Amino acid sequence: MQNQKPKRFMDHLTPKNRERITEIMTIKNIPAGNYLFHDQDLTNNLYLIVDGRVQVTKITDQGMELTFALKQAGDLLETSAFWGTQYCTCFALTLLDTVVGVIRFQDLENLWRQYPDLSVEFMRWMALEQRIMQSKMRDLMLYGKSGALCSTLIRLANTFGTPTEDGIYIDIKLTNQDLAYFIGATRESVNRILGKWKTDQVLSINNGCIFIHNIQYLKDLIQCEECPIDICVL
Repeated sequence: MQNQKPKRFMDHLTPKNRERITEIMTIKNIPAGNYLFHDQDLTNNLYLIVDGRVQVTKITDQGMELTFALKQAGDLLETSAFWGTQYCTCFALTLLDTVVGVIRFQDLENLWRQYPDLSVEFMRWMALEQRIMQSKMRDLMLYGKSGALCSTLIRLANTFGTPTEDGIYIDIKLTNQDLAYFIGATRESVNRILGKWKTDQVLSINNGCIFIHNIQYLKDLIQCEECPIDICVL
């Protein structure tokens, strides 16, 4: 694993444009376990995470839950207002006590008109977000549930991992059900896959935290293309 951490949304902006964004947002504190927005909520806002962690999920009509991403400080939650519609298409749940900056889409549009360089930075960030989603879909479609779980663990390592002499420690507690939500699988399927990998000493789990001892094994299973770390994230 690379030692550097992936860039967040705010890292893609110049210092001056970061300042402009913060000037138009309203700070809001949201305790852990609360929703920023629900699927089909009417909204005209975007949310910049100042501190904390937010889980973005979708629940199908059949009740299946799929986790799209874990967002943290510096990330932007682009609601459907960003794409020209007022209805949210997913849920955003705070996993920790979270501070967000609420940005009215009209105010952001005004900034784009005034500062074209900010518009260009947004376009580059949007292109990166698209590449991240494409890479996730590739791993899920080409390599099945096992490959999707490999991909998720590698992305967790890049996003939350700490390198040690014995491997990579992922400093975030996740249940097998949480991992199943990332790949659209059942908890039992994840149990079986992780059980084999623990037997093969690919990884171990202690108090809900994952320790990856052989990340190359996971990369080989999905024929890892060694994407830039900014793409191989959750």
